[in-house]
Amino acid sequence: EFTGLPNLDKTSVRFIQKKQFFDGTIAKLGSRPISFEDGKIRGEAIQFDFETNGKKYSFRGQISGSQISGILNGDPKLNVAGKRLK
Repeated sequence: EFTGLPNLDKTSVRFIQKKQFFDGTIAKLGSRPISFEDGKIRGEAIQFDFETNGKKYSFRGQISGSQISGILNGDPKLNVAGKRLK
């Protein structure tokens, strides 16, 4: 479950890992899923880009255990946090 994504609060993000790259979808109940490709993981760093409502976003963050945290578009006011759901 992720919080802090614009107009997509409390969404789920699915990652499909392909070595250090991954594809994924951002889904919110009742909304059309948003797909993204070629996200990158390097050590604990994670990054991916997506578009919603005609606006492009770039997520950059860190993975720590089952937690992911970071910011959008390099703006510290746009905090995003997520945790792995079982």
